[in-house]
Amino acid sequence: MRLFIKLSVVGVILAMALGGLAAPQVLFVQEDPVRDDYGPGTYLYPRHEVFTEGAFDIVRVEISADELDLIVKVQIAGELLNPWNAPNGFSVQLLDFYLDTRPGGSTETIFDTSIPSNLDRNPKGTINAVIAEDAAWEFAFRIQGWVGDMFVPMAMEEKMTALLGKPYATNLAFHLPPAPEDAPRYAKYEGVALVVPDPEKRTITFKIPLEVIGNPMPGWKFVLYMAGVDWGNARVVLAEVGDWNFGGGSDDDSDPNIIDMLGPQEKILDYSQGSPVVLPGLPLIEEE
Repeated sequence: MRLFIKLSVVGVILAMALGGLAAPQVLFVQEDPVRDDYGPGTYLYPRHEVFTEGAFDIVRVEISADELDLIVKVQIAGELLNPWNAPNGFSVQLLDFYLDTRPGGSTETIFDTSIPSNLDRNPKGTINAVIAEDAAWEFAFRIQGWVGDMFVPMAMEEKMTALLGKPYATNLAFHLPPAPEDAPRYAKYEGVALVVPDPEKRTITFKIPLEVIGNPMPGWKFVLYMAGVDWGNARVVLAEVGDWNFGGGSDDDSDPNIIDMLGPQEKILDYSQGSPVVLPGLPLIEEE
């Protein structure tokens, strides 16, 4: 990772020497309704005071690109606070971002099993959702107060390791151990996305190097959603609200642990119609 950061700095210096970086080109903008931070329409915030009103309520997403990065900016309705002093400047939110750049890919959602002690503390922090087949991803990013990590299918590990250096973990399954032998496997790379909070504007921005994902193209799709974070994975939704868990869901893990997302979420996240729910991809670039 240190080598990759050094290369990025060199790229910035070269761009500046050639006349400076151009303004980012906006690829995607979408507003999202205020006060729809309720999953399929029934979820309630945990009772503890750190979970303030609007903290998980996405109101706008803008995705742009400059010469170096894909830039994803997520604005929330509430205050962006940092009650637990996380190094990225916010504490309670979790954003997952999946990028479909070519045919094939994975439809699983992130369940980070790379830190066993976290699994002991939060063994049910799965998303309880899958990505639509036509938006199967090559790159998945987990953005929260402590990380900006990337996951890729193991078929891409050799290429990514040559670029980024040794991964934090390989052959990860998004299942509690012992995972099924035929479960898809992934490599995890730490700190690939640069996370930049702006409490005044209530935004979480993360920047993904184009050197890693390639230049955005028509046909690319993405999925983005908001959850709470709890020991590296999603804070669970149960039937009854508690001090530390969301309420208004189900105790049988059929409900998605997603609090807000773009699109008609009441329909998308309606687990009564089938579980796991299927998350559709959105076009990164609107085709004319």
